[in-house]
Amino acid sequence: MALLPVDGANIHDRDNPHIIKRRMLGVSVATLLSLVISAFVLRRWQPADAGDNDIAATLAQLGLAGHTALPSMLVSLVLVAVLFLGPLILDNLNGVFTWENLRRIPKSLWNQPEYMRNYVVGPITEELVFRSSVVPLWTTAGLSNSMCVFVSPVIFGVAHVHRAISLYAMDNQKLSKVLLSTAVQLTYTM
Repeated sequence: MALLPVDGANIHDRDNPHIIKRRMLGVSVATLLSLVISAFVLRRWQPADAGDNDIAATLAQLGLAGHTALPSMLVSLVLVAVLFLGPLILDNLNGVFTWENLRRIPKSLWNQPEYMRNYVVGPITEELVFRSSVVPLWTTAGLSNSMCVFVSPVIFGVAHVHRAISLYAMDNQKLSKVLLSTAVQLTYTM
């Protein structure tokens, strides 16, 4: 349903608002399926004598348990806010950033689907798939926490390589430019 063609739109045009909305729906469904399948696998892998084989324990493994999820999200939000507070204050002092710009963000998110894709749906679905779905499966399979910390960003970065193929094949960009941007992105995510 999410990937059905849209009249008058090229399905490869990732910035077409109709395609963006369809893809956001598709990635949301895929993320939900990923979480459900991961939860199912985690429940099956639990030792019979674990005794803690209920839904709450599985959600906790996925990082989605109510009592731990909210504080974790708040800590993450505060850390990100502190991280960007300095540059925002500097931009405000230089007149580049105004508080009026901050008030426009909700309207921009609602009216411009590419903002919603880039700043809300994309990051949330990526974190749910790469942190909530993949990492618990790896740790349950016996990978050490340190291995998960180092391997997860590599897999996350490699998952973006498909964009390089799209840039080269569909957008006819120079191979050297595509390789450089992909290398920078891989390095950044790792």
